[in-house]
Amino acid sequence: MGRKKIAIKPIEEKSIRQVTFSKRRNGLFKKARELSVLCDIEIGVIIFSGSGKLYQFCNSSNSLADILNKYRLHIERNSERDQVKHACWGAYTDLLQTIDMKLEDQNAKKLSIDDLDKLEKQVAEALAQIKARKMKLVLDSVKALQQNEIKLKKEKELLLREIEAMKNNVVTGRSLGFQPDLHLHSTQQPTQDLLK
Repeated sequence: MGRKKIAIKPIEEKSIRQVTFSKRRNGLFKKARELSVLCDIEIGVIIFSGSGKLYQFCNSSNSLADILNKYRLHIERNSERDQVKHACWGAYTDLLQTIDMKLEDQNAKKLSIDDLDKLEKQVAEALAQIKARKMKLVLDSVKALQQNEIKLKKEKELLLREIEAMKNNVVTGRSLGFQPDLHLHSTQQPTQDLLK
C-alpha cells in the first residue's frame, strides 16, 4: 500500500509542525548530499526555522561562505548582462500588455484601418526604442570591458618591468661578488609567483 498524500497547507498544530519541519529538513539535506556526490557539484542549503534558528548544509569540499562568495562574484560579473536582458524583457512585456489591452478591448472589433495603422506605428516606435536602449547598454558594457583591458595591460607591463629589474639586481649583485638575499620577507612574493 502506498503512502497517503497530504495536502500542502500550513500545519496548525505546533508539535506536528515541528516534527514535519525536522523530518523534511533532514530529507532535504540528504537529497542535497546525494546530489553533490552523484553530480560532483558544489551545493549549499540555508534554512531559517519559524523561530529564526539557522540550519545549513554544504558539501564537504567547500564551506558555505565559499559557496556564497562564489555566488556573489557570479552575480557581479553577470549583472551588466542581466541588466540588458531585464531592460529589454521589461520593455517587451510592457509593449505586449499594451497591445493586448488595445486588441482585447470590446471596441477592438470596431477599430478602423487608420486605428490599426496607428497601433502598428506605436509598436514599431516602441521596438525601435527597445533596440536603441539595448544597443546603448551593450556599448556601455563593451566600453567598460575595454577600459578594464587597458588597465590590466598597464598593470601587466608594470609587473614585467619590476620582475626584469629584480632579475637585473640579482645578476648585478653576483657580478660584484655579493650574495643575493634569498630570504624573502613575508610580504614579498617570489618571482615565480609573480609570473603565474
